[in-house]
Amino acid sequence: MLEALTRLCARFEGRVWIVSKCGPRIEARSRAWLDAHRFFETTGILRQNLRFCRNRKDKAPICLELGIDFFVDDRVDVLLPMLAIVPHRFLFGAETAREPGIAAVPTWAAAEAAIVRVLDEEEGVGVREDVSDRRTRAARAP
Repeated sequence: MLEALTRLCARFEGRVWIVSKCGPRIEARSRAWLDAHRFFETTGILRQNLRFCRNRKDKAPICLELGIDFFVDDRVDVLLPMLAIVPHRFLFGAETAREPGIAAVPTWAAAEAAIVRVLDEEEGVGVREDVSDRRTRAARAP
């Protein structure tokens, strides 16, 4: 996971966010784990690009606020409300996705490959705007 996030962070020029749902106790544990494993230093993801929310339904508005174009989550009920907000949604840990517009990515290697494929396709046909005009992008560790 760390290697994939490191490469994605480089590809997105640091514009990667972590959006996680949990309560205060798990948030504190998560922050401690991230620090103990030097997550931010290793991946290049900025510490201030970590957002916690208390309800799953709050992830979509956060994505809207941040202008996120790519989102990886292990819950389809999180990805479904993002339909009109996040153009590229990936269901982590799944072999298949039945919902239109959601791609299954069983591993972080698969998630990275799928995201890079979309980026390459968009950049190849001129869909992706100039780097200086890009808004925030995201990859999220479940």
